[in-house]
Amino acid sequence: MQINAFQVIAITLYAFIATFDMLETDIGLSKPVIAGFFAGLIMGNVTLGLAVGATLQLMILGVGTYG
Repeated sequence: MQINAFQVIAITLYAFIATFDMLETDIGLSKPVIAGFFAGLIMGNVTLGLAVGATLQLMILGVGTYG
């Protein structure tokens, strides 16, 4: 699988938007499942993106303290 310049620019732009969202608006674009979906969409493999995002989300839920 080759990564072209458009994919690098799109992932970088999404990372900037997700970081801004995490710091300011908190819509949810920085959550691992959503980020995995968009990364998979950009890279052309949504299933793998969701699998990686779900794994990272489970790791966060296991480490974080809620309540």
